[in-house]
Amino acid sequence: MNLRLPLPAFVFMLFLVGSMVFPLRVMAQGQVLGIHLLSPGEVSEAQKLLTTPDNSPHYVTIPLTFDDLNYPQRWQAFLDQAHDAHLEPLIRLTTRFENGSWVVPTQADIIHYATFLSSLNWKDDHLTLILFNEPNHADEWGGHLDPQGYANLVNFTLDWFKTEPHTYVLLPAGADLAATNTSTTMDAFSFWKQAFAAAPDMLEKFDGWTSHSYPNPGFANDPWETDAKSLRGYQHELTFLATYTKKDFPVYITETGWNTDTLSVHKLQQYYQVAYSQIWSKDPRIQAVTPFVLQGAPGAFAPFSFLDAKGNPTASYDVYKNLLSQAK
Repeated sequence: MNLRLPLPAFVFMLFLVGSMVFPLRVMAQGQVLGIHLLSPGEVSEAQKLLTTPDNSPHYVTIPLTFDDLNYPQRWQAFLDQAHDAHLEPLIRLTTRFENGSWVVPTQADIIHYATFLSSLNWKDDHLTLILFNEPNHADEWGGHLDPQGYANLVNFTLDWFKTEPHTYVLLPAGADLAATNTSTTMDAFSFWKQAFAAAPDMLEKFDGWTSHSYPNPGFANDPWETDAKSLRGYQHELTFLATYTKKDFPVYITETGWNTDTLSVHKLQQYYQVAYSQIWSKDPRIQAVTPFVLQGAPGAFAPFSFLDAKGNPTASYDVYKNLLSQAK
């Protein structure tokens, strides 16, 4: 989802196949299910939602902003609590919302991110990072469509984090698969073509793939659709990537979910059940699914929120909690 509004301060194993190393899916089948957070203070609510009787681990996606870099104690507490709650963070690097768009980071900013994260005390042996958000939207990248600029900055980021004395799992930004070619948006596959042309070696450096496979149009389509704008959008992305590399990418669907303003509770329950039973739990390439968003109310994200403005469970929460109880 294109996060145009300012937001509050927001197990990796390897195996060898031939001569190439890929991340191994470490969670039991069914434990791909997680949730998207907007701030580190939501970890306890995430634990309430995601805790299952077998105490299996779950993923949580969370943004790390420029402003967050001023609060190392807050983020240390988040990492500690997440570890103890069996929650694995997928940390999305982001910047600051100014003058109608998210500021484009500099190389100095990347070094600052690395210094901040590496200074924290990790209880896990790795940390997973997502390198920004939907850059095929101009307002996510300084007000400009710049696949070459994104590629060059991300290539620097990949190289820099690989030199850190910690293990980072590095993922690209999730693209908006419903975007078309306009003055402010670009078709995702056109964006990636230009990005890969600008930095041909970038793709080989990623440890996985990030997908925003929403049920579009309108965040309200059914789970049986199969085009690139559907829940199966990640499949189209992987087919596209196969024209560039033979590398197999584990997939992190860090944003998905339905607009509850347009769906009945019955439909919502049916759609989540089908999505889980026919897609998310069946495809071994899927490492994580973190629907957007745990606490998005009040505001523009209220129709997607699992908690309302008072912190009470919404229909999405109840449906998802029931789904989690069935996951094996």
